[in-house]
Amino acid sequence: MKHSLRWILLLVLLTFLSVGGGLLWIVQHEEEAESAVLESIASHLLTDAHIGDVTLDIWTDFPHISLRLEDVVLMGSSGSPSDTLLKADQLQLHCNAFQLLRGQYQIQSASMEGGFISLLSTPNGSWNTAVWKTDNAENQSEASFAINGLTLSQCEVQMDEMSMRLPDMHITGAWEDAILNATIEGTVEQFRLQRDAAPLPEAAVLLIAQWNESTENASIQMPRAKWMEGQWQTEILYDTASGWSCEGTFDDIPARFVLPWLDLSKPYNSLESNALLSGQFTWLDGELGMQATLPKQTWSIAPDEFNRRIEGQVEASIWAKYAQNHWRIDVPKYALELDGLKLDGTLNTFNPERGSFEQSLINVQLDALQLGQWWDVVFDEEVQPTNGSANWKGHLARNAQSQLTADGLWEVANWSGLEDDGSPWEFTGNGTLDHNALEIERFDAHWGEDYFSGSAGILDPLSWQSGRPIRGHAEIALESWSYAPSTQEPLLLSQLHLPAGSRIDWSVSCERAHYSGWTLQNIEAQGRLESDLWKVHRFQSETLEGQLSGDGQILFIPEEDRAVVQWHPVATALNLPSLFQAFDNFDQATLRAEHLTGALTASGSMQFDWNHTIAWLPDTFEMLAEAKVEQGALRKLEAFEAIAQYLRDNRMMAPLLDPNDLSQRLEEVVFQPLETPIYVAKQSVHIPAVQIRSSAMNISLEGSYAFNGAMDYTLGFAMRDLRSTEEGQFGPIEDDGLGQQFFIQMHGNVASPEYRWDREAQRNHRKSNFQREKELLKSLFKRS
Repeated sequence: MKHSLRWILLLVLLTFLSVGGGLLWIVQHEEEAESAVLESIASHLLTDAHIGDVTLDIWTDFPHISLRLEDVVLMGSSGSPSDTLLKADQLQLHCNAFQLLRGQYQIQSASMEGGFISLLSTPNGSWNTAVWKTDNAENQSEASFAINGLTLSQCEVQMDEMSMRLPDMHITGAWEDAILNATIEGTVEQFRLQRDAAPLPEAAVLLIAQWNESTENASIQMPRAKWMEGQWQTEILYDTASGWSCEGTFDDIPARFVLPWLDLSKPYNSLESNALLSGQFTWLDGELGMQATLPKQTWSIAPDEFNRRIEGQVEASIWAKYAQNHWRIDVPKYALELDGLKLDGTLNTFNPERGSFEQSLINVQLDALQLGQWWDVVFDEEVQPTNGSANWKGHLARNAQSQLTADGLWEVANWSGLEDDGSPWEFTGNGTLDHNALEIERFDAHWGEDYFSGSAGILDPLSWQSGRPIRGHAEIALESWSYAPSTQEPLLLSQLHLPAGSRIDWSVSCERAHYSGWTLQNIEAQGRLESDLWKVHRFQSETLEGQLSGDGQILFIPEEDRAVVQWHPVATALNLPSLFQAFDNFDQATLRAEHLTGALTASGSMQFDWNHTIAWLPDTFEMLAEAKVEQGALRKLEAFEAIAQYLRDNRMMAPLLDPNDLSQRLEEVVFQPLETPIYVAKQSVHIPAVQIRSSAMNISLEGSYAFNGAMDYTLGFAMRDLRSTEEGQFGPIEDDGLGQQFFIQMHGNVASPEYRWDREAQRNHRKSNFQREKELLKSLFKRS
């Protein structure tokens, strides 16, 4: 036992002595080892190199000894003075201490820290890596290179346009017959496919590579890689004829990693999703191709004009291509679903940078009930549909200038809802939509109790934006329409003003229309709406047992926030009692519907202003008209009886006439056809002197009636059959060509008129102005 222990101790001692002696020898021959290695490197290099400092490191990784080269620069083989193949802060060459003791300077592995490798292809298809010549009988050196391991730390690699950063990369392999077989494992950062492209996310890779030095061909197998939280498998090939090529597969890549480096334009750059992508890809001739499958998952987007994020379910198959720093995406199939909206189809040649795409098939389905809150993006709250469906199917494209073109069919079925006041509405229609026009070939609608139908069209609907011209046409037919004053906020004049360049031709037919107590039948109208001018070219209808027609216009003056309304009506044979009933006796009680019979025919011109709330301004109202009454009669007019009573009470008139006889005669006055001009200005209605030839007597009438109810009329009565044979204190009543007359002034307020004798001076003054008024009216008619 003691002898065995002695032998063991002796062996340990000899080992330490031999190792120590070896290390001492190595230290003593350090310069010799350094010189041998450097001479061997120099004999193998085909290009210039520079080494700043050389040290031998024995202790850091014993028994591996490192020759540390500082500030290493190695030129490439392209011949260009700027071709630097390698730069390194530190390059270590590793060999085995025991081999070194035997005088064998064999480099087995290497490591590089803070290095830069630039791999450049030459115009003839070769690379700048021809910098090393292998050993043969002629260039045999003391040191040999059998490197089977390389470690790269904080290094950058440039391969033509591609670049990457290697924070920690381990390469193992061996040369055999000018072929390098290597295994590469580590991390890749800041990987760029093109010089100016956005960097791709960090990747952890395992590569099995082969490099044929004689043919300069390479292949890289990547059986596994962890990149962008997904799994990758890849094969990369290189040959001098076709350059680099690559193909592989990927699984479960989160969309949040892919979207940032697609360089999407608005609003697509706001896309967000937790979706996972799987597919395959290729890289050939500097172009990246990708085919991906997107399973059904939630996506969201936030367009600026919506002021909210839209979220929905999306599934798709995608083809993508990246070339010359630009993406192109084709989607042969996609489907989108969000509350109330379904959309599917294809997307061809989509450019994510510009948001443009070529003609693509699209099918859109809407459910108004499920859309809910999204309607306020499209419609005002008071007209949002709450039920019904819609669909559009066709082709859609968008160019680089954001202009849309389309060609398809649309249909809306039973869209309905409620106004703020509870009135129901419903719309059904169909038509076509293309880049030239949105055509409503047929629509049917209910609004409250009104029903209407028709057709319409809008030109260039896809290029329309707020403030741009509106051009189109509308043809509307109504069974009935009723107007009632609204209790809601008044419509503003600015809301009617169309953008500059607008033009809408329209026509309307309506079987019945109601306004308060007024009814019109068989209405036909047509016109044109322009930016500053709305025209009614033709209007005609049946009403009040007669006809009403005319034309007119509304002239907008935006800078003054007002509009001028002009109308040229023609009324034919309107029933007078019906007219007064329809307009509630025009808010007065002196002359009412029960007093009247006869038919009114009139024509003329009127004009007034609207203010900013579309309220008419009485001060601006002007009218010039010619009126004719046929088969007219006045019955039991209280004003006539009041005149007779005034004469009874006026004893000064008693000698000249019989008030009772006058009262009896004025109880029913049937007069011959009557014509008179009427003009309105400054809130006052003016009637020049007009002669009423009646069954009772001839009556003259002239005067004015103000909008505030004030009145000033003079009635003249022919007294051939009513005067007394005696002459009173006034003397004989003169015959002025209209028969013997006396004049009564009716003045004050229309609700309670007052009567008085119109003295001779006043009557003569009015008589002298009679002819002048007629001439003035004639000239006004000519100007109208």
